[in-house]
Amino acid sequence: MRSKENLLAEQFSIVEAIEVLSSIAALELDSPIAVSQTHEVTVQNTPISYRSVHWLHKKNAAKVVSVVKDTFRVVLNYLKNFYKHEVGHHAHHESAESIQIIMSLVGEAAKKLDKFSEFLSQGTHSSIKESKEFRELLAFYKRKIAPIAHTEPLAQWMQTLPIKAVLDSTKQAAALKTLKMKTREESQEGGDKSAIQHVFIDLDSVKNDSDYELFLIRKGDGSRFFNLRLLRSVKLVSNFDEYFNEEGVIDVYTDLRACQDNQARLTARNIAKRHWHEISDYLKDAPTFSDNDMAMVLYRSIIALLLATQEAVQKSVLRKSAFGYFADFQKFLRGLVTSHDYQKNVTYPQKNDEAVGFKVIHLVQGFIRTLFEADNISKELIVFVDSLIDAGKTEVPQQEIELHLKKPPLSYNLALDYEALLYGAKPYSHTPLAKVLDALQDLDISGYDPLLLQNIPSHLFSLDYPGKNVSVMRLPTPTSQDYINKACVTEEFKGFIRGLSEEKPSRKQLVFNLQERTSWREFARCMCLEELQRKEEFKNHLCVVTVTKDSDFYHQTGPYQELNQADIFIEQLIEHVSGEGTGYAFPEKIHTKLFPKWAYELAGHIHELFFASRNVLTRSSRADFIEIFYLLLELKIIEVVAPNSISMTCKDALDIGMPATCELFFFLKLINDRPLSSEEVDFMKVLLFGLPLILRGRNLFSERFTRMNSLLKVVESTIDDAGIKEFMKSFSDKIGTLYDSKILNATLKL
Repeated sequence: MRSKENLLAEQFSIVEAIEVLSSIAALELDSPIAVSQTHEVTVQNTPISYRSVHWLHKKNAAKVVSVVKDTFRVVLNYLKNFYKHEVGHHAHHESAESIQIIMSLVGEAAKKLDKFSEFLSQGTHSSIKESKEFRELLAFYKRKIAPIAHTEPLAQWMQTLPIKAVLDSTKQAAALKTLKMKTREESQEGGDKSAIQHVFIDLDSVKNDSDYELFLIRKGDGSRFFNLRLLRSVKLVSNFDEYFNEEGVIDVYTDLRACQDNQARLTARNIAKRHWHEISDYLKDAPTFSDNDMAMVLYRSIIALLLATQEAVQKSVLRKSAFGYFADFQKFLRGLVTSHDYQKNVTYPQKNDEAVGFKVIHLVQGFIRTLFEADNISKELIVFVDSLIDAGKTEVPQQEIELHLKKPPLSYNLALDYEALLYGAKPYSHTPLAKVLDALQDLDISGYDPLLLQNIPSHLFSLDYPGKNVSVMRLPTPTSQDYINKACVTEEFKGFIRGLSEEKPSRKQLVFNLQERTSWREFARCMCLEELQRKEEFKNHLCVVTVTKDSDFYHQTGPYQELNQADIFIEQLIEHVSGEGTGYAFPEKIHTKLFPKWAYELAGHIHELFFASRNVLTRSSRADFIEIFYLLLELKIIEVVAPNSISMTCKDALDIGMPATCELFFFLKLINDRPLSSEEVDFMKVLLFGLPLILRGRNLFSERFTRMNSLLKVVESTIDDAGIKEFMKSFSDKIGTLYDSKILNATLKL
């Protein structure tokens, strides 16, 4: 029996081989060819892995050939292990079906490389198919594997996808040729639309999970951002995960599904508990309005909600998990709030509280509010994250902490936990592929819609200062998007804002929209959110402020990489943040209050307090400067708007929204010398590390964690250098004078 370590190593090797072969097989003949090679080095007792890329050229042709031959060896070793351990032990050889697909990739890759034989041969013009590695691989496959392999199940899976993605992708090439003249004309006009038509997702972006929403969104002409070859590669890699799970190494989905179940069950119970009396009364009256379609849809949604509250031990009795039943509840709710009858009752509300329409609207509005404000971070998720971190710490080289430190700072502990999680969560590395396939196979999901993808909003903590209690929410973009150039705000979010307006006294929601409004990927979502706050029905109860966290200026890359002069940088900072064309958008009242005078004063105090008024700022210092400026700007906006609830909203409220939310929490704790309790530390780790795992099956993006942790280091070092009392006095005397309230001294409550 193979050991766990050997089996995991084998898994990652064969997956990397598939990626290399898929990349080569997918190349067009007029495209440059490159292969990547993984290296392992040790620096100060810390193992570091990296990849080098070898582009096809005469001077490194031998290296390219060497990497490809190594890939063939990996596949051959895998085939031998498979034949030795698996053949004869299973009634069905599903893995053999996948192996045949790998061999087709081997053939396609070899054929593509032979097209460039004048480079690869270095004068001999030998074919890669004549190499020893290729011939041995092919011979073993034909002799041992081919007799038991067939590809029908994979082909059938592709043909029966419930969306038309495969059909669309096969038509893309012809459609592009037909539109060639039109595309050329559009490109001459300088528009982005023509460029978008040529954008396709690759396997790396699927693995990295950076653009997964593009699997669900269509281009403007109705075609897809992926093709049949990519879909095959995704399914193939996913199949290998399933194969290794069958070996008993680890079921990478069971724990994640259990956490998702707990979150869905907790949310369902919150809704049911808060509205139990209304639900009971409604169910008693249900027989009297059985002929009312709107009322019966609500009845079905209530049944699904109640089933979602059941304990996991009853799974054998129930047909679905809590996650599945809660998804049904949401789909029934979506169908209800988008129906003509519901919209008519919202537009012309009934005054008779005994009328069916009144009861439906009242109960649905209650459901929606609790859906957005529920406490649904389970204790099980905290335990799950801690277990992965503990497992990873056994593999992380322990570094000695400086002797002068009484205890490790917050930034050190977070960095250590994040590094440990990179090891502990390794078995989950290909879960995003399975997430993509699950979404493609869901008949009830059309387009990118976080709410229907079970990315459920929640209340996180409250920010209290004299006269105000502000709920800090987790809110993915409350939009639905079928086409890249069109998006709309979901009816659930509109219902949530309507509910705020009907309360006594009425309430207000502030959304910090952290999506990139200058990017074709997110422009449509930004526009519909910003437009909603200008509508008469919502303008007094919703405020949307768009702040980019993904531009060249924010990252200090491109033309801003050498912007070292502090005075020029500060001038550019104010110019960018105050200008709408650079990715920022503020309602006029807020813009007038902030720019330019207040913003310049804030930047000057940040420069003096945190960066000792240095004339030259490095790129990393400028990035920290921007992060501190953002935080203090957000606090001022909260003071000006005086909302009852806020959210740091991005595409999925994970990689940008969660670090931004945690930064706010950590920053207010640090500047007020309030140590975090163990409960608060665990909760923040769940937000940063646990949510990306259960929702996307991966870690928080490293660049986002690094940016947040770098900010914490700057604040910690500034406090250490000055001493906490002197720091707090300087902070109050300088930055504190820019605020009209005690918001900088706000207390935080989970």
